[in-house]
Amino acid sequence: MDHIGVIVSRADEIIDRVKQIAPLPQAALQLMRVIENPDHSVMDIVRVCESDPALTTNILKVVNSAAFGLRQPVATLERAVSFLGNKMVGSIALSVSLGKAYDQDLSGYESERGMLWKHSVCAAIAARELAMLAKFPVEPQVAYIAGLLHDLGKTVLSEFLEGETSTLVEYITEDRYEDFLDAEKESLGISHAEVGRVLGKHWNLPPPPGGSDGFSSPPG
Repeated sequence: MDHIGVIVSRADEIIDRVKQIAPLPQAALQLMRVIENPDHSVMDIVRVCESDPALTTNILKVVNSAAFGLRQPVATLERAVSFLGNKMVGSIALSVSLGKAYDQDLSGYESERGMLWKHSVCAAIAARELAMLAKFPVEPQVAYIAGLLHDLGKTVLSEFLEGETSTLVEYITEDRYEDFLDAEKESLGISHAEVGRVLGKHWNLPPPPGGSDGFSSPPG
């Protein structure tokens, strides 16, 4: 098999690996579908959240955090959802789910456990703040979710890059590749951004409101 054939084979192997990944918790997926429905009510969201103790705990933790500075603690899920809004609750659900997915060493990126999660949360917060300054309307919570998801594919691609990271970085420094995305593509036939798209489709993540389905098809 020639070099191009090897790369294509690796890309197919990576996509097959994505399809073996366990689905997201049903509560998170169901919640995102409820939020997509323009006719949903607060109680529709509450009923979904009540089915997942971890999600309920995190919603109450967020609404009672110092960031909101409430004088009286919020003790009920219904009041918490009403205060936070559906998109914030959806972001919390996704954060809970992704936190588990990101809880691993990424040796292919020379990254310790927890580093990708911290980076993704920082990117999400930055994206949300920048969305408020955008010249064209950008929903802050959609930008936040995009920040959380932007490096999702690295959780899959890492093992395929083990032992190659230093060489790829050297090639980038020598201008053989434009950036690390280009290096991934040249080395494996697929980048972490494309893997993230395939994983998003596998998880049935919904497209942003009013946007195209960014998870509609795997890379060709």
